[in-house]
Amino acid sequence: MALHVSGALGGMLSPDTCDRTPAWAERMGRAYADAALAALAASAVIDANRLEVRRTEFDLPLVNPLLLMAQQIGVLRVRQPVNGAITTSCTFIDLGAAQIITIPGELLPRLGFELKAALPGPCRVLIGLADDEIGYILPDDEFVPPPIT
Repeated sequence: MALHVSGALGGMLSPDTCDRTPAWAERMGRAYADAALAALAASAVIDANRLEVRRTEFDLPLVNPLLLMAQQIGVLRVRQPVNGAITTSCTFIDLGAAQIITIPGELLPRLGFELKAALPGPCRVLIGLADDEIGYILPDDEFVPPPIT
C-alpha cells in the first residue's frame, strides 16, 4: 500500500519544463511511481512494533493583514481570534523507524528541510495542510509585511 502526502509545499518547486500537458503530467506520475517502486523493492522490511502519537494545540498571534483580509472576503474560513491569537495544532507520530509530523499550513521548503532534519529517525515525513490551513508558513527573514493602507 502506498500513501502520498504533501510535505513542504509553500514554495513553487516545479520542474523546469514548458510542457504542461496531460501527457507530460502522466509521464511525470509514472516516473514518480517507478522511482517509488524501485525504492520499495530495494528496501528492507522493518519490524514496526511501536506507535506513539502526540498532539498539541497552540496559539498563534493573528497579525497578518492579508490573512485577515482573506477571511473577510471568504477565501479562508473566518476564525475569531481570542486575545489576538488563533488556536491550531500539530500531531507527531512515531513508528520507530519513521516519524511523521503534521503541519497546519504550507511550509516553505527551507523550513520543511529544517523541520525534517530535527526529526530523530531515518524516515522523516512531513504532512502539510494537516489539521488546519493557517496559510503559508514563512521564515521570519522572508516575511515582509504589506503596507497597511
